[in-house]
Amino acid sequence: MPNPLIYEVCPVAGGWLVRIPGDSLSELYGEKAEAVARARALMAQHPNATARVLAETGEVEQEYQHHHPSR
Repeated sequence: MPNPLIYEVCPVAGGWLVRIPGDSLSELYGEKAEAVARARALMAQHPNATARVLAETGEVEQEYQHHHPSR
């Protein structure tokens, strides 16, 4: 089974960033709720994906997991 895909929602100056750790691509949102919704939508497209909301300290504040049923 491939490694699980993780999306992070991180606070940054001017908003909230949705990113995959180690990837240079990211999306910036002005509101936390928008960023969380986008991360959850992306997560829903991939089996065994996780979305993590990080606090300013870098600690996980909230985590969502999506598991596709086995076929």
